[in-house]
Amino acid sequence: MSAITNKTFSEIFRDFFHLDNNNSGITSTAKTVKDGSGNSTAISISDRELKLSPADDSTSTFKVLDKDDNIIFVVDTNNDIVKAGNSQQIVTTSYQQFIGKDLDLTSSYHVAIPLSIQPNAKVEFGTGANPTISPTTIAASADDYLLHYWYIDSNTYIDQIDLWVSGIAVASDTIRFHLISCAVDTTSTATGGDLSDITIHASGSDINSSGHAQMYYQAITPSTSLVAGGRVIFLTIKADSDNTDYSVNARIKYHL
Repeated sequence: MSAITNKTFSEIFRDFFHLDNNNSGITSTAKTVKDGSGNSTAISISDRELKLSPADDSTSTFKVLDKDDNIIFVVDTNNDIVKAGNSQQIVTTSYQQFIGKDLDLTSSYHVAIPLSIQPNAKVEFGTGANPTISPTTIAASADDYLLHYWYIDSNTYIDQIDLWVSGIAVASDTIRFHLISCAVDTTSTATGGDLSDITIHASGSDINSSGHAQMYYQAITPSTSLVAGGRVIFLTIKADSDNTDYSVNARIKYHL
């Protein structure tokens, strides 16, 4: 209290917080906390809720630190995310894995990597520099296609792709990876599962593979992070030649 000792109220009133609630105090209706000059803070309070509503968004609208000033919890209203822990990870962070064994990359097609169970047939997305698609009817191959589908039911943000790849024989190829999404028919009719409207979300740099003498690691940052809800995500691999098959272990880091 020493900071206000021997001072008149007129000298310090601007530094006092109040609710401007007609002398009703705390009620069940949230009221904005103001200073003595009537300027609003970001805080609103009642006997039932405490609310923060900033005048301008910030990457640290609400922050919790430990006694050593290490950041433990942050609400970032500028990017609409919440981070927690020593590593400050987004709290909705999760991971999706793609596993491919002895993938046949014949004829330089972009070949989809399955989520886990290996299919009987390949899913391919053209032979161009990037994966392509025309409206695709899955016809009698639905059982193979669905093993590659990572269906997103709400908006999802891709943060990073980490992958390991190796050939299954002593042979050299130039390989590359892409992360793509497609619109998918969810009507559960004869067209259920059909694909259209491809988007390229990430493109890896070329990997010059020398076969199974070593594994190759690559981290890929997406160029287009947002995947809209209601789409299917695929991870693809392409080889410029066809000297061996490839096995892939990839992990996609994402948040909602």
